Amino acid sequence: MGQQQLLLIILGVIIVGIAIAVAITLYDSWSVISNKDALMNDLHNTSVSAYAFYMKVKIMGGGGGSYSGFDLPAGLKSNANGDIAFVTAGDGESIEFTATSKLDYGTIKTTMNDLGKLTPFVFTGRFNE
Repeated sequence: MGQQQLLLIILGVIIVGIAIAVAITLYDSWSVISNKDALMNDLHNTSVSAYAFYMKVKIMGGGGGSYSGFDLPAGLKSNANGDIAFVTAGDGESIEFTATSKLDYGTIKTTMNDLGKLTPFVFTGRFNE
């Protein structure tokens, strides 16, 4: 009877160990996905702000049909999710956004044209998995 109990204890320890390993893996995957979704949401909010600037006339402090002169509000440049940087391309007809994860998971890039349309997101690092 002693050997059977010992085998059941060993089997129980192995099952608990496997369950813990699976839980850690799931939590890590969820963390990456959650950060990726949050950064994509931040990019959408940033693009809305940029397009509002683009559409506003220069007299009212806007770009008057150009992204040149656009600056992000402080709350959109950096938050718990990551940092967002942008570069105005050409003569202000498009703007390229780059969001970098604060958790070192990777970056997300997208470009917005003069119609306010975003190109598909390009993921790097663990966001690409």
